[in-house]
Amino acid sequence: NNVRVIVRARPTASYASDNFTFNEACDSIDMRVAKDASSGTVNNQQESWHFKLDKVMANASQEQVFEACAADVVRSVMDGYNGTIMAYGQTGA
Repeated sequence: NNVRVIVRARPTASYASDNFTFNEACDSIDMRVAKDASSGTVNNQQESWHFKLDKVMANASQEQVFEACAADVVRSVMDGYNGTIMAYGQTGA
């Protein structure tokens, strides 16, 4: 019925933990980028962003992702309604 935005993050040991915080309890992501010192003393460059999403899933299994993202869409399609799931990112293959 509605567009939902769900992020599944599977951070590796070398991911940019200083730059990203995945908060599953609040379904949000915080991103931080340090100011570029070469831009001078007066620098209005934004340093942080906060994204509120419908769901944040860190290190979730395929089954958990399916239940949260696709199960309702698949059921609706089987009942004759249109449904779309868009996915983007690395597959791990």
